[in-house]
Amino acid sequence: MQIQYSYRAIDKEFHEPWQRALGNVIEHALKPLLDKHTKDSARLQIVLDRDKIKRQFLASGYMHLPGKKIVSVTASHDELTPLAQMLAKSLFRQAKKHFDRLHAQDQIKRKARRERLRELKVRIAAKPASAAHEAR
Repeated sequence: MQIQYSYRAIDKEFHEPWQRALGNVIEHALKPLLDKHTKDSARLQIVLDRDKIKRQFLASGYMHLPGKKIVSVTASHDELTPLAQMLAKSLFRQAKKHFDRLHAQDQIKRKARRERLRELKVRIAAKPASAAHEAR
């Protein structure tokens, strides 16, 4: 997984701790899910900002997933480690929801199509031989 970091109004002293904290959390939370579902690498863009009034850290994450889906999450906290955990938890929840939806849709579509084909075959079989030949 490729991670791109961006900073706004953040001192350089926070860059390394933020990358370390977020890297550790993502390694444990997101990496197994993404390795299981994606063949190619997913891209994750993280923007760390600091609120001028409250002095809280604000983090925004954008993750590009298969199926042309972009997951976007935001979180804010006073410290970097809990902020990284909140962000990773939100990303995990949205990515899992997306993958579940992707896989379930395929199954639902296949089941519905098979059911329609079975019904069509039954209707064709119920007609007289001359009409069944024309229906095919």
